Amino acid sequence: MPFPEKPSPQPPGASVKTILVVEDDRVTRKFLCSVIEDETPYRVALASDGAQALDVVRTIQPDLLALDYLLPDMNGIELYRRLCQVKQWSAIPTIFLTVVREEFPELFSPHIWVLRKPFQLDDFLAMLTRILESPGME
Repeated sequence: MPFPEKPSPQPPGASVKTILVVEDDRVTRKFLCSVIEDETPYRVALASDGAQALDVVRTIQPDLLALDYLLPDMNGIELYRRLCQVKQWSAIPTIFLTVVREEFPELFSPHIWVLRKPFQLDDFLAMLTRILESPGME
């Protein structure tokens, strides 16, 4: 399936939004990074596990999180719970990328979207754009 047209670049003076992708599978992590960088105007930061994600969030303020649910040191829900304990991180929009079919109360938050694996890249890119370009994300 072809990718949607690349969105136009950010207007001059606009800050570039950053997506933190937290995925333990190296190939998937690099692939998602390439797709986001090639098909959107957004920047990407990467982490391979929850501890590394917490370190990255301390150094940058991502505009969106794309979290794998099944991470080696803590699952995506635990990482999300830890992030929500810090006021400045508690409202970061989050997409859970998961093969897990069970539901968790956290997944019903207004800041959470779920994309079940396997997913279409067009759906992923459309979700990123819809979330990051919605009013209130400026």
